Amino acid sequence: MILLKKALRSIWRGKRSYAACIALIALGVASYVGFTLTSIQLLATLDSMYETQQFGDAFATVGGISQANAASLARIEGIRQVTARTTADVTVLHDGDASLTLYVLSYDENDDAPLSRFLILEGEAPGRGEILLSNNFFTAQGLSLGDTISILSDGKQLRPVISGVAISPEYTSEVGEGMTGDGFSSGYAYMPEAEVSTLAKSDGLANHLTFLLEEGVDYKDIEPLLEDSLGRYGLKSLYGREDHPGHYSTWISFASLSSTAGMISFIFLTVAILVLYILLRRVIEQERTQIGTLKAFGLSGGKILLLYLGYGGVTGFTGGLIGVLAGLGIAKWFSGIYLTVLFMPAVPMVTDIPLLITAMALSVGAGLAGAAMGARRILALSPAEAMRPAAPTMMKKKKPRESAAVLPPAISMALRGITRSKFRSGFVAGGMAFSFSVLVFMSSYGSIMTDMVMVQFEKIQLYDMKLSLKEPRSFTQAVQSAGAVPEIEAAEGILELSVEIYHDHLHTDAALTGLDQNSEMRRIYDSSELKYLPVPEQGATISRPLADKLAARVGDTLEIVAAPTGDKRLPVTVTGIVGENMGSSAYMELGQLCGLLGGDKTVNSLLLKTSDPPAVKTLLAEAKNVDTLSDQQELRQATQTSLDSTYGVNVGIFSIIGLGIAFAIIASSASISLSERSREYATLRVLGMSPGEIGKIMVFEYLLLTVAGFMPGIPMAVGLRSLLMLAMGSVDGAPSFSPAIAPVHFVVGAAICLITVAIANISSIRQIARLEMTDVLKERE
Repeated sequence: MILLKKALRSIWRGKRSYAACIALIALGVASYVGFTLTSIQLLATLDSMYETQQFGDAFATVGGISQANAASLARIEGIRQVTARTTADVTVLHDGDASLTLYVLSYDENDDAPLSRFLILEGEAPGRGEILLSNNFFTAQGLSLGDTISILSDGKQLRPVISGVAISPEYTSEVGEGMTGDGFSSGYAYMPEAEVSTLAKSDGLANHLTFLLEEGVDYKDIEPLLEDSLGRYGLKSLYGREDHPGHYSTWISFASLSSTAGMISFIFLTVAILVLYILLRRVIEQERTQIGTLKAFGLSGGKILLLYLGYGGVTGFTGGLIGVLAGLGIAKWFSGIYLTVLFMPAVPMVTDIPLLITAMALSVGAGLAGAAMGARRILALSPAEAMRPAAPTMMKKKKPRESAAVLPPAISMALRGITRSKFRSGFVAGGMAFSFSVLVFMSSYGSIMTDMVMVQFEKIQLYDMKLSLKEPRSFTQAVQSAGAVPEIEAAEGILELSVEIYHDHLHTDAALTGLDQNSEMRRIYDSSELKYLPVPEQGATISRPLADKLAARVGDTLEIVAAPTGDKRLPVTVTGIVGENMGSSAYMELGQLCGLLGGDKTVNSLLLKTSDPPAVKTLLAEAKNVDTLSDQQELRQATQTSLDSTYGVNVGIFSIIGLGIAFAIIASSASISLSERSREYATLRVLGMSPGEIGKIMVFEYLLLTVAGFMPGIPMAVGLRSLLMLAMGSVDGAPSFSPAIAPVHFVVGAAICLITVAIANISSIRQIARLEMTDVLKERE
């Protein structure tokens, strides 16, 4: 009972510091539980949506296949169901604007259980002469149910009535095959099968297949069988669910939250351990006499150690309990925001009991670790040694510096305080460095995805419009035909192929691009080295993610399988590796690639420079060989809007967390510093100094330590970003990004850090004003 009273009295005396430790642990646990549960909840919602709407396990695009032949594919061992659809990219005329596009998929009202079926949010399924629009496109264009829109494709014009609004499991992020944006200038839609067939001029043949596999069958198991079976129907692309663009972008966004949660909680708990160590170290110094008395009465060092471990255990348990409850609230709120933004149907909240137990174990463990580090010296103290105060630190006698004489007293005293207590000063400076690095990292978090995506528009894709051809054409003929259009200032041709690449026993799908040697609108840019690479004269340059997948190095020979050559494997030497952020890509010189394929120099896409994209789109909307025509500026704006909506929430939350970390570290540093120097400050009050004058000393001291902390904080911020890269690297398929941080984020971090220091100093000055000088001065040090 005596020890319990002593513990309660000691905790109450240092309540501000203990509260700071509890807050740090609570924030760490809340981040860990909240973000991990959010990731689990969102992935569970995604799985539920996929199961309810029967999202496919594999997808293929072909030249054309009848419904009967498509149905026969279900006889392949491992395939449970097949849905064949007709798709078409069409131009939408709305308010005189011909720059809007739709990816239209056919809808068969007689199919009761199609794969990847849509979920109607408003209205009803489309009938003859009607269209069902994706939600984002419908909302962005200000349309209403019952409105009529005009769509063009290959000279055909239809004016369907909008019957409803829907979402699809294929396009939860509203970015997918055949689509050029996020629903603001483009989107997807559904129409009756006969009308889509008319738009696509498919003569009743489907060009898109979705496969559902038997339970326990992996896509890689049936991929060769599907390639063989679909080759006769003009196979253009074949990929599994993990490579589906809509699924990939959504899944990566959800899965990366868990990695982020682990990193953030690690930061909080590490700081909490350090603060507890400093706090217990101070408490033990103040209670040396009491410890000596207890030892003199026969209490063992182990029992006294357990007492101080109890401080840490209680602190960790309290912080963990608060953090778990807060984390459950964060998960519910955060996942709700995501589901609202993505219009995904909610499922019952997931409660992961092992996760909560792990979180409590981490919090209690952090508390015990900090207490053990601070209290370990108790065991070495003998009763006689513990009952007398610690010997004062010997100070070397130094000659007074002439510079000190000209400095204001407040600055001189601040410098003297820093040099006399190097450990405390180092702790405060370290706390400032840590706070600064966290704030810089959190400030830069929002730019990570933007940097990865926007480099495509700023460094790689330097054209105004991209025109995809239905059939490849001669390079010279295609470029000259495009250049003959008055509104087109320049044109370049490229050849884009979906290929399968083999290296020894490894193989993967990749995008192979053939570029002209003098290409200026489509460049090869190394985002890690921040430089352009030339188009290889021989062999191929491959992206770093592709090289990692294939364990390939410069000089290795790869084998490429492309649709134009069937199953024939074509050898290609790796002559370079480019550090790209996203995707598995390979680049070859256009003439060399066409020669490897056994044909003349042809292209299937044209890159255009123009100052009037809408006019070009109107002119080419009805061209016979035009498949899709995208406006790069609109795509960039749409992509930026999508990133803002998807990652804007993350940035806001992470910024709040960063501010919380900084404030908790700085506040705890100030609290511990105040408790250590209360006797010094009380003495200054007795000597006639006002709380404001003492506050000036504190302000100068903290300002100097803060600026000193900024220097190591810069590499620490880069290190945190690199740590996130490693964490995300553990997520299969996650994109990579540069650890470099823009200068503006360092300015933001420094400004917030200084503001937080000012707030902490104001609180400390108020505490100095409330010091009872007689009580403080009679305490034994």
